[in-house]
Amino acid sequence: MGMKPGARLLYAKNIDNFPEANAILGQSILFAISRVRTADDQPISIERHFYHTHLGKQIAAHNLNEATIYDIIEKELKITMVEAEQTIRCSPISEEDAKLLDLKPYTNVLNIERVILGVQGEVIEYYSSLFHPELYMLKLKTKRTAGGASS
Repeated sequence: MGMKPGARLLYAKNIDNFPEANAILGQSILFAISRVRTADDQPISIERHFYHTHLGKQIAAHNLNEATIYDIIEKELKITMVEAEQTIRCSPISEEDAKLLDLKPYTNVLNIERVILGVQGEVIEYYSSLFHPELYMLKLKTKRTAGGASS
């Protein structure tokens, strides 16, 4: 699209109050990284990444205003991500998050949640993001194989 991507770190810290992430990662205290993602300096999404504390602290040692988190995980930390399950839905945005995306509170936004697994089936990351509905689009491609199954 020719737009310049960017990120602004909101926080990188231990948390204990995100029940879905706590349940998925199986720990009461997690490390959370939250950023506002931008395109040509305009906010387009809020992303929240959740990790076991030791991994989150290793990721947070990098400049998260510039770094690509998945490059850090795979290239710097040598962790292989092999599978992800993703849920996409619309949901109303909170007052606090609406301010970050310049939206009216409770506007329906695109909400993407993802669980990333490693080679041994271990959960590496739980990810939750909110996308500005007028500034983001998902484009999916499916393909049928010889046996008629879709991929």
